[in-house]
Amino acid sequence: MRNVEGLKGSEIAPERIVLFGGSFNPPHKVHRKIAGIFDKDSDLVFIIPCGTSRHKSSINIVAAKYRTEMVEAAFADLAGVEIDFYDLKNDVFTPTYLLQKRYEKFFPNSKIWHVIGEDIIAGGHNLDSEIHRSWDHGYEIWNKLNFLIITRPGYGARSKDMPPFSKIIELEKIMGSGTLIRSRMENGEPIDDLVDSEVIKIIRKYGLY
Repeated sequence: MRNVEGLKGSEIAPERIVLFGGSFNPPHKVHRKIAGIFDKDSDLVFIIPCGTSRHKSSINIVAAKYRTEMVEAAFADLAGVEIDFYDLKNDVFTPTYLLQKRYEKFFPNSKIWHVIGEDIIAGGHNLDSEIHRSWDHGYEIWNKLNFLIITRPGYGARSKDMPPFSKIIELEKIMGSGTLIRSRMENGEPIDDLVDSEVIKIIRKYGLY
């Protein structure tokens, strides 16, 4: 696995790229499971931990250097997975429409897919999805970008809510979220069923969460 900043556009010309962004605070087993699925089916998968976001105040509870170390540990042995640390290193949040432009510039001949949860598209048939309501250039990217939609418990993706260019990826026994993990940590409860051992070592080493 290499960091995206070490790649050169002329070195690789993948046909299909998957962009998997998130806070990864901390990265957990569901994140790894999703990355593993796309690692098998795509030419290249980019993990993109976001920097400071106006939507998620919880991101700043752990310093960027610790999130960097946890992300590296979580995805280290997935051969087709790269990590884009641009946001973390520069303490910024790159919205999806700008992320698309950035990767189009770097990989002009590749088809780019964005991983999202199906809760993000709920209400899409009424133009009332989270993408429409709160994402920058939401209406534009809804109609133009390619989305890989991960099913989650408690939500039912309806065909009429789907963006024009999208696919459903069904995961069985999906369980885990940063909120749940942080809550368990606060209450002194175990997280071994949710987080890989290497990430847990980092959490304990620095006394995170």
